[in-house]
Amino acid sequence: MSNDDSSLSSATEAIAAEREDSTSTTAGTEQDPSERFLLLTRDGPLVVEVVLRIDGEPYTRALEQLVEQAMHDLNEGDPEGLTWEAAIENPNFAFGQYGNLASEDADQKRQLIEMYDTNRDGLVNRDELPRFLTRNVGGSRAFSLRSSNEFRGDNRTRSHVRRLLDADHDGAITIEEMQAAPQRLFERDADDDEILVLADFKDSVEQTQPQMSNQRRVNAPDTAILISERTRWSYVSYALQETYAYGERVQANDMPLTPELVTLLDENNNAFIDSNEVSTLAKVPPHLILEVAFSNSDDAAMPKPPSIKILAASETLTSVLDTTRQDTSHLSFRLPGADVKFFVNEDPSLANVSQTVSAQFSSLDADNNGYLESDEYPGQLLAIQIPFEGIDRDGDGKIYENEVRALVRQRQAAIRAQIRARAADQEDALYTALDTNGDGRLTAREIYGAPRILHDLDENEDGKLQSHEIPGTMAVGFVRGDANQDNALLVMPAIPIRGDVESIPTWFLGMDTNGDGDISPREFLGASDKFERLDKDEDGFVSADEAKRLLAE
Repeated sequence: MSNDDSSLSSATEAIAAEREDSTSTTAGTEQDPSERFLLLTRDGPLVVEVVLRIDGEPYTRALEQLVEQAMHDLNEGDPEGLTWEAAIENPNFAFGQYGNLASEDADQKRQLIEMYDTNRDGLVNRDELPRFLTRNVGGSRAFSLRSSNEFRGDNRTRSHVRRLLDADHDGAITIEEMQAAPQRLFERDADDDEILVLADFKDSVEQTQPQMSNQRRVNAPDTAILISERTRWSYVSYALQETYAYGERVQANDMPLTPELVTLLDENNNAFIDSNEVSTLAKVPPHLILEVAFSNSDDAAMPKPPSIKILAASETLTSVLDTTRQDTSHLSFRLPGADVKFFVNEDPSLANVSQTVSAQFSSLDADNNGYLESDEYPGQLLAIQIPFEGIDRDGDGKIYENEVRALVRQRQAAIRAQIRARAADQEDALYTALDTNGDGRLTAREIYGAPRILHDLDENEDGKLQSHEIPGTMAVGFVRGDANQDNALLVMPAIPIRGDVESIPTWFLGMDTNGDGDISPREFLGASDKFERLDKDEDGFVSADEAKRLLAE
């Protein structure tokens, strides 16, 4: 067995052991369900497995429980013979209380029945209900993966930052242009805060585009392919051949990062991956096993943000894990040809629901009697448009805060039960390379350090940085929330820069006006000689650690 095969086996054994440890207290617990996908990096395909959890439970359970509750509300726990017409008219659903589409007239009712009664028998079947509750979002499944290839292959040549730094527009960034990079970059700092974001390098039209594209080119392979019982293996074969072998059959030297896959898939021992062999990808040990966890906690004092962590990884990936760009919400690998990032994010409207409901309820309760009457109700709550009688479940003519809270939680149940992922090559590869801490911004430290980064990227050391020398960059995001907000959600959340704020001197926090975790000479309010004494490592900045050392002295 090769070293790569051995490392893959070790990964599988590690995840099995961790799962056994996590379930040892529950007799008969089945292995946690997971999802598998193929990530087509420039250096070779990676088989990635993701263990998904919601509130510590397997991710599929939330949607199953939602369907059970909906079936109960539709027909008091006896779903046999329930018609779609009756379901749409049911007072528990008629106003869209579950987030479902509501009908206002006979035509809309007919359209809804045609949309959701997939087997055309007129009856509500358990496998039809998820589509109704989720409005078909994510294929009505607990997990879905979308892939964009819009920037694949040209996020280096089309880089906004590369074109800015290439002052003479000759296609290369010369030594002189590298040295002038800080000045050129700061020209885009319109608000003069020594912080740049990608939008600063775009024109007004481009600024409206999402960070992670949801577009795809139909004549190019996807960035990632979900491996499941629905996988079209002919497409997987096509994607591998187009990505790594110019349309020919793939062999080991076409995939320098993961050449062992050819050995694992090559059943007929001809040294190629044939089209009838790719389905074995569903069985091979994964290169990377992640755990993605979401919580439904509503405790404002102890929030539980989503998290991502590595459960196991092959030796190939372990050696390139970038620990400097790792956080509970981020993971980053520096592969030879590309940076690969994984992150989690969540719709902020899912947090602090009780607190938000209380605040709006209090503002509407004009007479402070603890409930809303019809003349106090504006027709919507927390952007949820629903008539008064849709919230007043007991029909007493009064809406209490607990009824509003119950409605909001019910409306959010389908959103909380679905995890969506998107894989895409990021828009600007050079911007990502300069963003050394991976927080999505270029800080003053990174801007002044740009000449060194650009020089290091010049692989052939000819004094010119060509676009092909810039490492590619791709990201995979796992999110939960309103699908209409995906372009906002599929943005890597910033990594906290300051760390433990309580241990940082107050004067430092006051001077660090842009919150980047450093004090630049422009931000420092004292004399220059004092700044030089504080800047122990003489890197041109006073860091939080240097400030804390002064406090200790």
